[in-house]
Amino acid sequence: MESVEQNGVVSVARPKSVCDQCHSVCSAFENWGLARISSKDVLPDNSTWPPYSYEKEMDVDIYVLDTGVLETHEEFEPGQVRWGLTATDAADSDRLLEFGPDYDYNGHGTHVAGTAAGNRFGVAKNATVIAVKVLNASGDGTYADLLEGLIFAATNASQSGRKSVINLSLSAPWSASVQVLVIRIIDDMGISVLSAAGNEDEEACSRSPAGNGGRGRSGITVAASNRDDVIPTFSNYGGCVDLFAPGGCIRSAHSSCDSCYRTWAGTSMSAPHVSGVVARLMAATGITEPVAIKAWITGTAVADKITIPNDKRRTPNLFLQSRCFK
Repeated sequence: MESVEQNGVVSVARPKSVCDQCHSVCSAFENWGLARISSKDVLPDNSTWPPYSYEKEMDVDIYVLDTGVLETHEEFEPGQVRWGLTATDAADSDRLLEFGPDYDYNGHGTHVAGTAAGNRFGVAKNATVIAVKVLNASGDGTYADLLEGLIFAATNASQSGRKSVINLSLSAPWSASVQVLVIRIIDDMGISVLSAAGNEDEEACSRSPAGNGGRGRSGITVAASNRDDVIPTFSNYGGCVDLFAPGGCIRSAHSSCDSCYRTWAGTSMSAPHVSGVVARLMAATGITEPVAIKAWITGTAVADKITIPNDKRRTPNLFLQSRCFK
């Protein structure tokens, strides 16, 4: 059983319908995610959106376990992104590519990091990003790499003494090894873990690490909503979800070049919105305990704003809210 789990496939939380084609439609609303988490109600089409306020001081590390992050992208300040680890299988897979294994050839991780902490599109604009590459150029990896990355992130965060949060914008079939390790990181090491619900249009409880979220569980699992406050057809759902965050047509950085951007959809885009708010909360208030953070995030969320079809009604109807903490 152990060898089967270690050879299981982990992937970026891919949407069932890619949002490349939606850039022309959404270009006028490219920063809608930041505006929406600053508003209690759906955004109007032809009105002034609420301003996005954030703290200038941000002594928090966001560990992005993904395809890597392009450290030189203009979305990040010099030195804001640090390379932490390239896991074993991902390194072997990408070793012969142009820039070696310590690089984001996919773009997904850079996009996620840009949403969490980028200068233009990021929620926690001055947070430090630690790139932990657990997925290869194709956006795929193994349970073994995910476990390796989680152990690195948790150990490094604990030894650094800095406020830290782990973002997992990836999805895999349910794995006992992944579930247990995530719980230990949260409960025993006191580090919050944010997970994408996944884009399989199924119960989030059937996926890892998403299955660690929901009421009575330690993790925070995030489903997607679009600009009209509707759950997209691809988003996973159910009792392991904690709340919704923007995940339809999200503009952010891409690793194709230092000034490249893409507009994508998926719960992968939703999770870093919450990770950014968690980073801001920790920086402004000093709260670091995962239980307290989860209680704050769900307790300040606005209720009953997302349109959810009947077959997904078990999903808590809570939507992420941000604010100026000082």
